Amino acid sequence: PMDIVVARQRNDLFDRYLTRSRERLGFGIIARGEARAGVLGSLREGRAVGMMGDQDARRAGVFADFFGRPASTARGPAILAMRSGAEMIMLFAIREPGWRPRYTVHLEPLAPAAKGGRRARRDESVRALTRAFTSRIEERIREYPDQYLWLHRRWKTSPPDAAGTDGATRRDPAPSHSM
Repeated sequence: PMDIVVARQRNDLFDRYLTRSRERLGFGIIARGEARAGVLGSLREGRAVGMMGDQDARRAGVFADFFGRPASTARGPAILAMRSGAEMIMLFAIREPGWRPRYTVHLEPLAPAAKGGRRARRDESVRALTRAFTSRIEERIREYPDQYLWLHRRWKTSPPDAAGTDGATRRDPAPSHSM
C-alpha cells in the first residue's frame, strides 16, 4: 500500500481525472497542504509514501545543486524520514523499448540520516539527505535523459546570497520583440 502527496490542479476537471486515476491504481491521496500529518499517519500505519523530489520549494527549501546550479528543494522528505525513522527510497520508472508501454521500476535506498540531536546537527542532516536525493535524481536523469519529462521551472528561486537577493522567486523577464 502506498500513499502519494499531491498538489491540487487548477483545472477541476483535470484534478478529478488525476485523482480517479491515482485511486484506481491503488494510491491513497495526501493533499500537499496536509503533508506533515498525513505522511506521518501513513507511515505509522505501515504504508509507503511517495513525494516528488524535483520541484522548486521556494523560500522554504534547502538549496542543493541540480545540474550544477543551486535549486530550492523541499526539506519535507528528509525531515519526515528523520522524524519517523522511515527509510528514504528513490523510485525511478524506466520505459522499456517497444510500442507497448512497459516500465521497469527501480527502487534505490538512500543512506539513512541521523535522527534527532541538536538543531544545528539536525539541520545539517536535513541538508545532507536533501542533497543526496537531489544528486541521485540527477544521476538517473544523466543515465536516462530521454526518460525525463520536465515541465517545471526548477531554478525559479534564487539562493539568499545570489546577486544580493533574499532568496526571492525570480520572474523570467518578458520576452523582447525586435522589428
